[in-house]
Amino acid sequence: MKLIHHICMSQDDSFGISCCARSIDNCDEVIFGDTKEGCFAVRVPGSMAVTANMGGKLANDRGQTDDAAWGRCATWVNYTGPVDGEPAGIAIFIHPESVRAPHRWHVRTYGLFAANPFALREFPQDDEQPKGGPLVIPQGESAKFRYLVLFHGGDLTADQLNDWQKRYAADELSRKNIGPSHDLKPPMNADRAGACRGDLRS
Repeated sequence: MKLIHHICMSQDDSFGISCCARSIDNCDEVIFGDTKEGCFAVRVPGSMAVTANMGGKLANDRGQTDDAAWGRCATWVNYTGPVDGEPAGIAIFIHPESVRAPHRWHVRTYGLFAANPFALREFPQDDEQPKGGPLVIPQGESAKFRYLVLFHGGDLTADQLNDWQKRYAADELSRKNIGPSHDLKPPMNADRAGACRGDLRS
């Protein structure tokens, strides 16, 4: 598995980290089991969790919120709530190149926040995905897992998040659109969000 991650934009008090993992295409058949545990996840600060009863909320692009968003198919999910007494938000977007995009989310009101292209059978059923089965990558083929993590001030509307999704899907959020790394302005709440700068590749 090859992973590339880099900061790709900074706007107002928001900044994002773009992540892309690709399975290597010179290996044998790869099978990812049908499980809700995985695959791309963060854990939000405890004060942001809905169950903390401090104003935390999670919502997706389908308008589903809190417990109703668990296991649902969506292109993005947004988690908001206070951190050190200040409003904050974390949104995760799925790139359309990702396998099974848009796929389901193992996102919980206690703070677990995971995009999961593997799970089917354990989540609520709908007409957009198969009812179950593993994700199989045949020998000699590869699969991409592309996500954008956006740290923001907690006040982005659904329309604004949809705009981020559209620009991310169109690959408009790249370093060439924002200038060299020294032009990046860290958000005011960067210390609370664990900000990093530069172009990191591994």
